[in-house]
Amino acid sequence: MREAFWRWVFGWIEVTFSGGRPSAILTQLAAYGHRLWAVTAGQGRLSLRLSLSGIGSVRRVARMAGARARFGRRGGLPLVWRGARRRPGIGIGLVAAVGWFAFFSGRVWLVDVPAANLPVADRRAIVAAAAEAGLTLGSSAQPERLERIRLRMQSLLPQFSWVGLERQGVLVTIAVAPFLPPPPPATVPYLVAQKGGEVRRVVVYIGRATVQPGERVRRGQVVIEGVVAFSGQAPGPSAEVRVNTPAAGEVWAAVTYRASAFQSYQATETQPGRRLTVVRWVWPDGRLLWQPPSPPVPFRHYQLEVHTEPIYFRGILLPFERQELVYNEMISRVRRLDVKTATEWARRRALAELQANIPAEAPVLGQQEQVQRQQDGVKVWLERTVEENIAGPPSKQGGGAGGGTPGARLRPADPGGGTG
Repeated sequence: MREAFWRWVFGWIEVTFSGGRPSAILTQLAAYGHRLWAVTAGQGRLSLRLSLSGIGSVRRVARMAGARARFGRRGGLPLVWRGARRRPGIGIGLVAAVGWFAFFSGRVWLVDVPAANLPVADRRAIVAAAAEAGLTLGSSAQPERLERIRLRMQSLLPQFSWVGLERQGVLVTIAVAPFLPPPPPATVPYLVAQKGGEVRRVVVYIGRATVQPGERVRRGQVVIEGVVAFSGQAPGPSAEVRVNTPAAGEVWAAVTYRASAFQSYQATETQPGRRLTVVRWVWPDGRLLWQPPSPPVPFRHYQLEVHTEPIYFRGILLPFERQELVYNEMISRVRRLDVKTATEWARRRALAELQANIPAEAPVLGQQEQVQRQQDGVKVWLERTVEENIAGPPSKQGGGAGGGTPGARLRPADPGGGTG
């Protein structure tokens, strides 16, 4: 590798000898101190390569050996330099290219905001803070300036505990660390029923149970309280000692969910039509500060399919992607349903509501279905009873249990009469 480099630095030329003895020619050239390579002989010819400084020796050796020397290909730095002196535009272009490269490589041309675990509002706040702090496309990427921009962004984003800027060539990546809220208290003074139902089994970890298996409870009723009572040494009513403790445990109950759905005999369906519009464009991959405007929608009712393909240049993934937007016009039509089809559609909608609210792994204890045919349609009632843990911490309002409140049309039945 080193020898090839020096050959290019000092230049080389290819020579072909016709006539004479090849051995005598090689001996004379070696005697003059020239290094020879790519030597081939055959059919009365001898081809070799040597440095440009051996051109004079080639002529002398050819005369002494009675051979004819013909010069062929040549290359190396001396020839490149000679061509550059004859064409000054090449040198000027080279200097200009180095200057442009130095200018553009010291600027910010791509800004990346990783979207992992960040809501859209926080990403927009980061983009706005970066623009206000001076991190724009084409701005200087000097380390001192990036540090000032980072400190400015830190003051503009109080919702983040740390803001960092990492530069990789012309790409600057913005990294943030959000403030972590304090963990919720590990224990509560009592647990309440999140839903109404019939208690099947009770498991108390800390405290004592206020309900027993077979008992019906309402939503918001205390099921485990953080109290431990034991008898004291002295006789009398005051002998029982009550100690307040945290409450922890599980109360498994049979909870009944109900859902209903009505389906008319006339249903409006939308189906794809024959009109298609395809829009193709190249845009940033969604992580840059700038995004192009969306194309106009060609139809009033349409179905959109997006096909995305990354863009590579010589094996390098570019921060752009090629997208194809396929707009398919949707046509509405009124369809007449028979009783069987209307019942199936109503049952499917009611079942979807049940599955959306019932825990996925809850074992099913029983289910019922009721179908009522009406003059203009069919109404289906579904009822499903599952076993689930209803014990949970009390809500902040102090009344019912917090979280997971079913809707008005779909709710767990409250055997005690309360709203579940």
